[in-house]
Amino acid sequence: MAKSHNNKEIAGRLKELRLNLKYTQEQFAEFLDISVQLYKKMESGENNISIATLHKMKNKMEFSVDYLLFGEKDDQEAAWNRVIALDDADKERLLLRLFSLMTSDDRRVSAKSREEHLFQILDQAAESAPKEGSCTKTTKKTQNKR
Repeated sequence: MAKSHNNKEIAGRLKELRLNLKYTQEQFAEFLDISVQLYKKMESGENNISIATLHKMKNKMEFSVDYLLFGEKDDQEAAWNRVIALDDADKERLLLRLFSLMTSDDRRVSAKSREEHLFQILDQAAESAPKEGSCTKTTKKTQNKR
């Protein structure tokens, strides 16, 4: 059952989210591209969070706004089942996203930017890695020269 979604509860969950990300109010306002005064009013429950701001949060932070608005959290089992159901490419993207979030101290860089950077690194590594079967071909060429 969904919890109440009054302004004070939403404001409390917004503050909790910000603190978990280790942002100051000023940094979070800048991240969301809104004024500090507006953010402070949202976090205090004085102002509602606009649809546009919710959309920015969803896209930049790639999280569901259900928790923020309604207090609904996915239980671990449901989340795990969704991960298991993903195809291999989506699982790889999820792994990269988790890795980038866990290894980055700069929370101002979006998860999407870190993910793109990691894909570039993986592409470079794949290009420089020997292709499957290339060792045996090299070995055969070397053996033929002898």
